[in-house]
Amino acid sequence: MSGKMIAIVGPSGVGKDSVMSGLCRANKNFLLVQRAITRAPDPLGENHISLNEDEFENAKTAGAFILDWTAHGLSYGIPFASIKLLHHGQNMLINLSRNVLAEANSVFENFVVINLWASKDVLRQRLYARGRENDKDIEKRIERNVLALPPDLNVHSVNNDHLLDQTINNIIEYLDK
Repeated sequence: MSGKMIAIVGPSGVGKDSVMSGLCRANKNFLLVQRAITRAPDPLGENHISLNEDEFENAKTAGAFILDWTAHGLSYGIPFASIKLLHHGQNMLINLSRNVLAEANSVFENFVVINLWASKDVLRQRLYARGRENDKDIEKRIERNVLALPPDLNVHSVNNDHLLDQTINNIIEYLDK
């Protein structure tokens, strides 16, 4: 019995990491998928497997990833080892890029997409509070055109402008249907 692979997507600042952490706290039947990323470890950010470019390519060549992609100058991979509990009924949460959703849908048996969105004002406030980018880069992120989601996906869109608990409850209600 396979669990659900639940992709959390949305623009920078929408709260993907907060939503995924909140879902795990609210319901023990959710686990985060640990991604391999060509990015240095960040004690305040995502708990990922940090690889340099050579290490990533070696792992990819060795067949270590069920799924991999590049985005924003970084390489991302989903190691087979990170999803082994999925095949034992565990629901898993993963932050995915929109450009890999169609492939993920063909790889994972029970694939669901939670499409988070927020108003431009809320995104702007969150990006400024995060402090990673300058004003110009923040505005470019906010105005960036978002790719449409492939039409054959199981998608639930959720507004994350309000309290995190409301978003978490909305997602859990949807997934329990």
